[in-house]
Amino acid sequence: MTALKLFANAFVKYMSWIPSPTKENIALRAFGIGLVPVIGYVNPKIEHVDENKCVVRIKHNRRTRNHVGSMYFATLAAGADVCAGFLAMREAFETGQPVIPLFKEFHGTFGRRAYGDVLFTCENGTEVRAAVREALQSGQRVNLPVSVVARVESMD
Repeated sequence: MTALKLFANAFVKYMSWIPSPTKENIALRAFGIGLVPVIGYVNPKIEHVDENKCVVRIKHNRRTRNHVGSMYFATLAAGADVCAGFLAMREAFETGQPVIPLFKEFHGTFGRRAYGDVLFTCENGTEVRAAVREALQSGQRVNLPVSVVARVESMD
């Protein structure tokens, strides 16, 4: 049994009584520590998650700040990855089937440097859920363009 399947089974079985988003943050933290260390290092927090939308915050701190004081590009990429990927992982957890969301392409437009906490928002939950179901039924990879918007909270 794969580590992801074990993790998904434990998540569904033992954490159903914990309120959202605490439950999702525990799962994300465990996923980051156990499987994707960069996620554990930058320590993103899920602010809101439902069937259609996911909002993730990454704090601007010593770990996420570069030599000019703005957030590292890698941290911004990790935030977008978590925000979009968690919608797919949430659907996989609910079905109990192993689905591994991976980026095929990444396009970014940067309006300004991130000098504060960044909120990542993905509102493609319906499409992501449909893509996960299609991948489970077909057994094939499904490509889906997903939009994640990152905003610096203190600069808006």
